[in-house]
Amino acid sequence: MPWFFCPTQVFLEPGALKNNASTLNGLGKRCFVVTGKTSAAASGVLGDLADLLPSLGVEYEVFSDVEPNPSIHTCREGGRRAMAFGADYIIGAGGGSALDAAKAVAFFAANDAEPMAIYDPPPIPPLRVVAIPTTAGTGSEVNGFAILTLPEIGFKRTYSSPAAFPVLAFIDPHYTASLPYAQTIGTALDAFSHCAESYFSPRATSLTIALGIKGTELVWRALQAVTSGDASEAVRMDLLTGAMLGGICIAHAGTGYPHPLGYNLSLYHDIPHGTACAVFEGGYLQRQAAAAPALYDRFLRGAALPDDIGDKLTALAGPMPRLTAEDIARYAKLASGAKNYANSHAPLESDEATVAGLYKEVFGV
Repeated sequence: MPWFFCPTQVFLEPGALKNNASTLNGLGKRCFVVTGKTSAAASGVLGDLADLLPSLGVEYEVFSDVEPNPSIHTCREGGRRAMAFGADYIIGAGGGSALDAAKAVAFFAANDAEPMAIYDPPPIPPLRVVAIPTTAGTGSEVNGFAILTLPEIGFKRTYSSPAAFPVLAFIDPHYTASLPYAQTIGTALDAFSHCAESYFSPRATSLTIALGIKGTELVWRALQAVTSGDASEAVRMDLLTGAMLGGICIAHAGTGYPHPLGYNLSLYHDIPHGTACAVFEGGYLQRQAAAAPALYDRFLRGAALPDDIGDKLTALAGPMPRLTAEDIARYAKLASGAKNYANSHAPLESDEATVAGLYKEVFGV
């Protein structure tokens, strides 16, 4: 990937979709909308699309079967339905699961292929994707990643392609107003993790470092506001902006080891993804501080973070399930081998013993 690559045209403002609806012209006249069970309707975005798309002369169909931690099979089914509908483009509306699923649906809508074919170079480019986030966390609206669950192995795997970047992103704080407190915190912790982990990546550039610091500052300031009872439009705009910056950063620099470790907590204990990452963030940051103290100090001061940021992230994550030694052994096997362990200034091996040790640091088994 080039030093900087973000082909997504972003509209970040209240009323982003309605104010810039004309940008949808030219994408086609048949749109397949990919959402979760409730978030797109509760946020108001589905109602806005129901008003807007017909006014542009666009026929649409809604696929609302996306589950948390979306299965590759759900996405393949969505792609088949989009193909049967004759979709010209895909709109992903919802949280990170819906946006990730929309990218995979776009692949299968263009390629009548078996599920695992998504991890090979696509014979036909995916359909174009428009992203409308209803949470401030993943930054999926500005990167070419989709995290998909593979039920056969009980773990997640990332679909990644420059062609998977959304062509348009409408980012509107009105669409996050209906989020419950816990979900606001959990998704913000995901955004924090993206900004922090990309910052400490050896693949970071001067641009992603600057964006990572700014994104972290915005997210941390907004988290403090939310925990004090302030969920104003300005605060939600800070969260969305920070999440977007984190999405851009990980597109270039990737994430660290909290991500593969957290996947098991999400899949097997229903811990939200951002919260699951946050419980490992303290140890991760301590390792960066020891390995690159000047870089760490720049991060801490530049983002106006407290010295005990790791403890505060753990507190925000809240109570965790109790893991048994058997759980840790199984999770270490599933989470071993990922590239994330080496993607830091304190690189680790990705063998099962090392991964198990990281679980034991947090869960004390």
